[in-house]
Amino acid sequence: MALVNYRDVLRAAKQLTKEKQAELAVTIFRDAKKAADKPTAQEITITPFFGLSQTELNVLSHAMLASEHQTRLEFLLGQNREGKLTIQEEKELDDLLAEIDQLALLKAKADYTLSLFPKNH
Repeated sequence: MALVNYRDVLRAAKQLTKEKQAELAVTIFRDAKKAADKPTAQEITITPFFGLSQTELNVLSHAMLASEHQTRLEFLLGQNREGKLTIQEEKELDDLLAEIDQLALLKAKADYTLSLFPKNH
C-alpha cells in the first residue's frame, strides 16, 4: 500500500501496536532532528582565501595532482577494479583519494575567491 499523504500515514500508524507507535515516533523525531541539524545549501558559507593575489589564486585553481601520484592512482584503481589490492594498497588508494578531494576543495575555494574580485572589462 502506497502512503501518499499525512492522513494515510496516520491511519497506518494507528494500526500499529502502542509499542510500535512509540518506536515509530522516536524514529521520526530522531530523523527530524538529524535533518534539522544539517545545514541547508543556503546556510553553508564559504570563507574566501585572504592574502592571495589573483595570480596565486589562478595558479591554485588550475592545480593538478602530481604526475607520479596520477600514475600511481591509475595503477591502484586498475588493481582495485580487478580485486587485486593488498591492504596496504587499499590504504594508499584511500589516502590518494582523500588528497584529490582536498585538492578539489582548495581549487573550488580559489575559484570562489576569484569570483569576488571585480571583473576587468
